[in-house]
Amino acid sequence: MELTYTIPTLGFVESLAVRLFPFRWLLLGITLGGVAVLGIAPLALESRRAVLLAFRWLLPLVTWSWGLLLIASWFHPQRGTLRYGSPWLFGSRGWPAGIVRGYAALFLATWFLIPIAIIALWRVAV
Repeated sequence: MELTYTIPTLGFVESLAVRLFPFRWLLLGITLGGVAVLGIAPLALESRRAVLLAFRWLLPLVTWSWGLLLIASWFHPQRGTLRYGSPWLFGSRGWPAGIVRGYAALFLATWFLIPIAIIALWRVAV
């Protein structure tokens, strides 16, 4: 009998990964396009205010699309790199895999909160 350790939050993340997995290339395109625009914006826009506005709107878009891509590619139950039994986790199915998956889910939860904090601080600073 094989024991599988699960964290309740990971079930939600896995179901989200299943729904997002078909859109992973779209999410990658959004992320790369946003990074390209963020790289070009300071050179192409004359107004400092326009550059700040571009960063203010594109930074959350890039961050959230990258986070959704990570969810889709890490937590998919059959094809994700952090699934139980994955070669990336040395085939582990026990508590070490659960710990890695738990910390990855915690990392992604904070990843999605970072743009919100930046926008909130931006409003105070500007």
